[in-house]
Amino acid sequence: MALTITECETNQSRLWQPDQFNRVAASYVNDILNQYQDYADSMIHDHRELFTSFSPSVSRLDTLLVDIMSRNDSYSKLWKVVKMLLVLSHGQATVERGFSINKQVETENLSEESVVAKRTICDYVTYVGGIEHVDVTNKKLILAATAARQKYFAYLNDLHVKEANDAKSKKRKDLKEDPEQLKTKKNEDY
Repeated sequence: MALTITECETNQSRLWQPDQFNRVAASYVNDILNQYQDYADSMIHDHRELFTSFSPSVSRLDTLLVDIMSRNDSYSKLWKVVKMLLVLSHGQATVERGFSINKQVETENLSEESVVAKRTICDYVTYVGGIEHVDVTNKKLILAATAARQKYFAYLNDLHVKEANDAKSKKRKDLKEDPEQLKTKKNEDY
């Protein structure tokens, strides 16, 4: 934590880009900056010991700020901004959750297309706020579901055609590479 007024002012000026994301009304920005200045002066002069002895491994920053800032009405607008800052994510939970979902939909024989399709479904259900918010009367959804079996059979047919073509290609390649071996094999068959 910053220990001098100059350090606080430097940190505060880096933090504020007024009304950049429309989270705070532009008319509040000056009030918030003034409240921050008053808070910094008050805390450094009156409560310096609380901040110099603060250890994040022992106590929580949000608890410290609630005890000092939230209960003082003169910091009400500043407290709203601090609450917004305290809830910002500083971890990889979203990414980790994605890996967890992949593991749930993964089975031994799943192809890449199946994993992508299942992730798309999971992401959409999350996007709409849960399975109970999925509109099952949607015409596009109904058409996609009815066409799914036909698409699957077309996919299997394409897969079989590709495998047959690959097998033919392999035979041709083998014949071109080793004609002597073919001659000896023919002679053995007779």
